[in-house]
This record gives sequence, C-alpha cells and structure tokens, in this order.
Amino acid sequence: MMPTFLGKKTQTNPPYAVFESDGGWRWEVLKAYQNDNAAEYARWFVNVSSPFTYGSSEMGDTYVTEVIQNGTLVEVNGQPASSEDHAEVEHLLVNIQARQLAARLR
Repeated sequence: MMPTFLGKKTQTNPPYAVFESDGGWRWEVLKAYQNDNAAEYARWFVNVSSPFTYGSSEMGDTYVTEVIQNGTLVEVNGQPASSEDHAEVEHLLVNIQARQLAARLR
C-alpha cells in the first residue's frame, strides 16, 4: 500500500514513491501537501530527472495530476511497486479524471 506521506518530507534515498515515463522522466515523491491527492490543485514535492536535466535532477513542486497521468508507479519506499500500489494509483487517477470532468460540466 502506498505510504501516507502528508506533510512529511523524506530524503531522496529512498523516496516515498517513484514514477517513470517512457520519455525518460522520473519523479521521486518526497512530500505531499494535501490529504486528498485527487484535489484539483494537489501537489507533491519531487526530485525530477528528465531528458532536459542532462543527467542530473531538480527538486520542486508539481501537480499530482502531471505525475499520475504521465508516469507509471515503479517503486514505493525503495521496493518494487505491488499490484495493490498500482490499483491505488489507478483509483487516484479515476478520481482525478472524475473531478476534472465534473469541473468542465459546471
């Protein structure tokens, strides 16, 4: 099960969760600011590496939706992500998409 990391900051090794994309992006989740990660502007503090960081990484805030919609969960607390972890992320993505749709329909 994905850890509860609201308001707690961790070091980069190991991060709370790691997401990767096919495009060479890697997000290491170090802190969550909201209790509801499906909230419209929920954000995480991350250490991110990409093709644009040229072998290094940068730390900063990003929206949860950006990570969830573009990345795949690969690690949780330094361990490979389990099927339960993937199901939890899929549930979070469905909640995010439902809230986005509801906001458009208003």
